[in-house]
Amino acid sequence: CDGGVYESTDGGETFESRSNGLETFQIHRMGSHPFDPNIMICGLQDNGTVMTFDGGETWEMKLAGDGMECFFDHKNPQYVYASYYAGQLRRSNDGGNSFSYLKDINGAWITPYFVHPIDPDTIYSANDDVYKKWPSSGLNPITTDLSPVLINTMAQSRVNPHHMILAGGGTIFEYTWNDTIYPVMISSDGGYNWNEVTDNIPGESRWVSRVVTHPYYENTFYVVRCGFSEGNKIYMTEDMG
Repeated sequence: CDGGVYESTDGGETFESRSNGLETFQIHRMGSHPFDPNIMICGLQDNGTVMTFDGGETWEMKLAGDGMECFFDHKNPQYVYASYYAGQLRRSNDGGNSFSYLKDINGAWITPYFVHPIDPDTIYSANDDVYKKWPSSGLNPITTDLSPVLINTMAQSRVNPHHMILAGGGTIFEYTWNDTIYPVMISSDGGYNWNEVTDNIPGESRWVSRVVTHPYYENTFYVVRCGFSEGNKIYMTEDMG
């Protein structure tokens, strides 16, 4: 997404720009409406959070500052979620027309923030602990002193939501990454207890930019490493780490 938003309608053979006016911006994260492909939201470096309602022809600024993680409720897209840097979490109840305060959790530069794949009333986020919001409660930690560094990426299986993966290594500002500690952890009980699997990943230890769950296999996860380390980029586990 760096430099623009592109759409493919032929399985990735060709792409067409959907980012009129966004070509000079860096997009940190983006989310798409669950029912209307013309509606999207993007978090921009230094340039706020923007939304389009016409497939990318025009974009409207919704929040100023640094735009980070953003997404729609997958059952009721009137609920739209967005964030600033370091876990300043916001939510809209009117389809993105206005946003209100949800919580500030002092997280990583791009703080993980996402909705449960089955129950949209349940929200997750993280700093050095995992936070969870139920329909009847606020966003509160469900772990204690989990990670020695800030958690910068986290994902939940949509096949079995009890299965989750995260990685740490971030600080509030990415240019001060911890140079030695990059823990990768996996949970099998919805985020309450975690097993560190860092030592099971071969290759040179590097900062992990993203963890991803497989869309069909509940025990399969992916880890993406950054940095100048040839052949040391994407790793997969098929047995929960």
